This record gives sequence, structure tokens and C-alpha cells, in this order.
Amino acid sequence: VSINLSRNRISSEIPSEYGDMTSLQELHLERNDLSGGIPSSWPPNLELLSLARNSLSSRISGAVFTSSLEEVDLSGNAFTGEIPQEMYIESTALRKINLYSNRLEGTLNRGIGGLMDLEAINLGNNRFEGEIPGAIFTRSMTFFDAELNRLEGEIPDGVFEARGLTQFNVGKNRMKGTISKDFEKLKDLEILILSQNDFSG
Repeated sequence: VSINLSRNRISSEIPSEYGDMTSLQELHLERNDLSGGIPSSWPPNLELLSLARNSLSSRISGAVFTSSLEEVDLSGNAFTGEIPQEMYIESTALRKINLYSNRLEGTLNRGIGGLMDLEAINLGNNRFEGEIPGAIFTRSMTFFDAELNRLEGEIPDGVFEARGLTQFNVGKNRMKGTISKDFEKLKDLEILILSQNDFSG
């Protein structure tokens, strides 16, 4: 079952009753005016969830990351706090994660690298800090965006294990070090953005 209520003027909180819909596999609620937080109960067979471009806030409930989830888009809201560990412990089937433009903070956990099917992750325009763990780059990853955060340190060697990478964007951070020639090994790389950092060499 798929429900698509996107691009309307829905201004309520997300009904908790969705959690009772055991046959629901896709839920599109993007581009509304939903407010409040994320309910603590979600359909156990949900594969795709899009809550992008609403007015949702508070911390991201770990309950949303079910074992069947493959794609999640929470971009364009006002979520705070850290990425819940359920994302990389429970939702091991995740292929696409979009957390762009929220108020998320904390460091990036190397546990993300346990998502062996992960193809794309967008962490841009948040408040993440610390270094990028090389372990988060899987062989299946094709898209990595962490622009406009507070990330530090050097580009990890793990990036070059993602041989199918087509886009790598860490612009507008606080990173440093030399730019490795190993980027030449990424034959599928189409977009490389390292601007507004402190790289040298």
C-alpha cells in the first residue's frame, strides 16, 4: 500500500494511526505544513518515508527506522539533536538517506558504514562537527553530501573505497590537509566540491 498526500496544505501533526497500518509500504507527506515531532510508532513494513519540506521539529524518533526501511527523506525541516543510532542498527536495508537542511548536530558515527546497501546520504546544511569517519564509505555509495556543516580534519582515505562515487561534496566546512591524488581513482566521479575549507597542496 502506498499513500501520497504530498504538496497539499496539511497543517496538523503526523497522526499516530499510521503506525497501525501494517500493510503500508510507502508514505509521501512532503511539501505540506506538518508540525510537531515524529510519532513513536511506525508501520513495520514501511519501505519509503518522505517528510521533506514541512515544519517538523524536535529530535528524530528512532522508531521511524524500522528494519524494512529503504529510503528516508527528512530534509527541509527543523529537527534537532543527533542522528539516532537506530538508523544504522535497525534499518540495515537503507539505500537512500536525506537529512539535508535541519538543525542536527553531533559527530558522524562510523556505524553508518554498516549500511552495506547505502547508495546516497545527504547531511548538508546542518551542524555536524568532528571528523568524517572513513568507515562510513561503503562500496555501494555513489553520493555523499555534507556541505555547510562544522566538519573538521582531513578527507578520510575511506572515500576512495567507494569506487562508484559520482558526487562528493564537503564544501563550506572547516576541513584541512592536502587534496589527495587518489580522487583520480574514482572513475565515475562527476562532481567534486571542496570549496571554502582550509585545504592546501
